[in-house]
Amino acid sequence: MHEHARGKSRYWHPDSVLVAIKGRPNLGACGDLGHWARSGLDPVECLKILEGHLVGIHAKDLDEAGNMDAQDVKVGTGVIDYDAILKELDRQDYTGPIYIECEHDWENNLGDVKYAVKYLRELTN
Repeated sequence: MHEHARGKSRYWHPDSVLVAIKGRPNLGACGDLGHWARSGLDPVECLKILEGHLVGIHAKDLDEAGNMDAQDVKVGTGVIDYDAILKELDRQDYTGPIYIECEHDWENNLGDVKYAVKYLRELTN
């Protein structure tokens, strides 16, 4: 289940995802770090809530947390603490995919995707 921002989906909060997937071993959560931050949630705490149920992560960054109109920015240049995110994923032994999203420039985002990959790799070394 991919989580979108508050008001965009009934599954915006990790608690509602846990209720929906309870007893369904073939379902898991795709945590969207940006949507959590936009909705006023702490992405690290959301990862902790969904421990053992994460099957994918959407990595993006925002210029402001807790603002439904926050703008997406290049991963690593906004308000999301990616060092803490990666430490939590490592603690959970998460081995699933991390999808980099650059929604601020759909048509020309290859440079920002490369930047995000380099930035995230540097944090893990």
